[in-house]
Parts: sequence; structure tokens; C-alpha cells
Amino acid sequence: MIKEHFDKLMYHTAIVTALCAIIVFGWQLRMIPLLNNPILELQRDSDFHYRICIELLTTGKIPSIDKLSIYPIGKKIFEECPPIFYYATVAFHHLAAFLLKIRDLKANIFSFNSLCGALMAVPVFLTTFSITRRNYLALIAAFASVTLPLGITRSYANFYRPEVLGSVLFLMSFSFLIRAINAGKPVRAAAEIILSSVFLVLAIGTWRMNILFFVILSFAMLLTVILLKERKNLCVFYLALSAGYLSSCSLFPYLQAHKYIFSVSSFFIISTALFMLLYLWFLKVRKISLPIFSKTIAAILCIVIGLSISFFLIKYDPFASLENTSFSVVKLVIAEWFNNPDILTAEDRIIKFAGETPPMQISDFVERWGYSWAIILLLLYFYANYLTKGRELLEESHLLVF
Repeated sequence: MIKEHFDKLMYHTAIVTALCAIIVFGWQLRMIPLLNNPILELQRDSDFHYRICIELLTTGKIPSIDKLSIYPIGKKIFEECPPIFYYATVAFHHLAAFLLKIRDLKANIFSFNSLCGALMAVPVFLTTFSITRRNYLALIAAFASVTLPLGITRSYANFYRPEVLGSVLFLMSFSFLIRAINAGKPVRAAAEIILSSVFLVLAIGTWRMNILFFVILSFAMLLTVILLKERKNLCVFYLALSAGYLSSCSLFPYLQAHKYIFSVSSFFIISTALFMLLYLWFLKVRKISLPIFSKTIAAILCIVIGLSISFFLIKYDPFASLENTSFSVVKLVIAEWFNNPDILTAEDRIIKFAGETPPMQISDFVERWGYSWAIILLLLYFYANYLTKGRELLEESHLLVF
């Protein structure tokens, strides 16, 4: 018995060690630009985020306006930028100064950004293992996630932007959702979904694009409930996540400033939550499952009602004007596309149009390798399904991951 426990302990220790080695490898991989240029400068709008961190470090609070951003009025930081990204950076700086005696903020930013990119391995490992129950597949997926060429270029040491940490936090939320779905015990499932909601709030407070990702996840969960029978747990899980999102809208000042609670995204999420509530009520009262057609009609009605209300209230939403401006930018970007076909990515065209910094060229070779890794991950996913063919293929975790 003792030997069996010891062998099990050594096995888990080896798995954790391998995962830590993958994270360290991904961390150092993103620090490579420092080898050729020890005084590496920050890329694109990273200097803007760097200035906010300096202000937070010296005054203890995020500045209300950055005078150097938009001349001459400046940029309203308190109303535009998610705060957790800056607080996390300064906390890492204090930790590095205390443990490693490194007090250079820019050097600690390089390390922090690289580490965040490498930590992508953790949610990928947890999600893959939760579905496949095979550690070696989870380790392969974790290694692939930190070596994606396009992922590396978006999380280099000097590419200091909130999307790096924000992506990790959202994937952690998604990972705990998958673990809650596959949890056998109600207490464990409740703990997992609470953690998922907490990470969702942190993700939204780090990078605003996570709101769009949660809308996509909402649609996926809605589709899963429609296609599958009596998925009460998924309805409950979504209600918990939507509560986390709505709490974010009232918690973070930049979401309050633009009244995100009245946005189209919010009303879609609220409409989906309303459908989940009605479906749970129907299952409790009638104790029978609705056919797919009836669930589809009910979901469409809830969404149409919710979006109609949002379109009625959108005129009170200051963020609507910003959304309209974004459409204008897209039109100008398309025009720039035809005028300057030598610039590769759409993002580079936006950067060039904005006139912030010279566009970062990404070679076709790197892009194609990025797509190749994506194909490898898809093949790994279907291989995992083949190994778990004893389980039902159409289940929550498989649909959501897909």
C-alpha cells in the first residue's frame, strides 16, 4: 500500500515537473529578443501601458488622464482601460524586487509579459486532461500552446499589452467550466464553476475583448443546451457565469463609464440567461425534456426580445458612438488595404492608419507554421475523441471545445 502511494506520488510529481519545464521553456522562448538587444524597447502601444505602470508605482493609483496619448486632450485612462492588468504588473514588480532584488520596472515587465504568455500552458493542460483523462496528451497540448509561432510573436517580452494576461485568465475560466462539466460530485462542480466565474471577472477586468469571447462562449453554451437533452447543470453553470459578467459591468469603472450593462453584448447574455432560467423552470414543472425545435424557438424569442430592448436603449449608451467609429475605421482600413498591399496583416494596417508605430512585419513562413500548429491541435483533439470513444461524443465539453 505504501509503495503504491509512493509510486502515485512520484508519477504526479513527474507530471507537475514536466508542466513546469514547459512553462519555463515558453518563458525563456519569449525572452529571446533580449539576447540580441539587451536594451530592447517596448513595441507599439506598450509604452502607453508602461507609463500607466510608472504612475501607479509612484502615486499608488492609476492616472485619470494620460496627456501623451491623444493630443491635446489626453486619454481618459480611468474610463478606457481595464485596471487589473496594471495592478498585476506592479504586484509582480514588487515581488521581483523583494525576492530577486530586481528593481528595474522595464526589466520586470519583460519577465512578467513573457511569463504570462508561457502560463497559457496551464489552462490548456487542465482542459485537455479534463476531456481526455490522459496526462501525456495534456502535456503535448500544453507544449504546443506555448510554441505556437503566432502566439509567441504576440507575447514577446517587449510586446506588453493586456491581451497576453487577459487571454490566460479567460482560458482559465473556460478550463474550470470544462472541469465543472466533467466533475462527478456536485460540491466539486460548484467549486469549479465559482472559480470559473472569478476568473471571468478577472479576465474582463484585464482585457475588454474577453467580453466578445464570453458572448461567443454564451452562444456555444446555448447551442449545446438546445442540441442535448436535460443539461440542467450547464444551465446552472451559465447562470453563474452570466452573474460574474454582470457583476463586472458594475464593478469596473471603465465598464461603468460606457454603460456596458446596456450594450448589445449584455442584452444577448441576459437573454441567454433568461432562456436558461425558463428551461430549468420547465424541466422542474413538466419533468420532461423539450424537443430541439421547441428549444430553438424559445431561445430565438428570448434573444429577439432582449436585443429589441437593447436597440431601444442603445441611444443612451455613450459606447455606441465608439462602436460606430470602429465601423468607420474598418472602411478606412479596407481602403488602405488596396492602396498598400505590401503590409501583411489587418492589424498592421490599423496600426499604420493610426500612425502609432511602424507596422510589425510577420513573414508568411511564421504565419503558415502557426496554421500548421493549429491543424496539429485539431488532429490531437480528434485523436483524443478516438481514444475516448466509449464516452458519448456529443457531450458538453466536446461541443464547447469545438
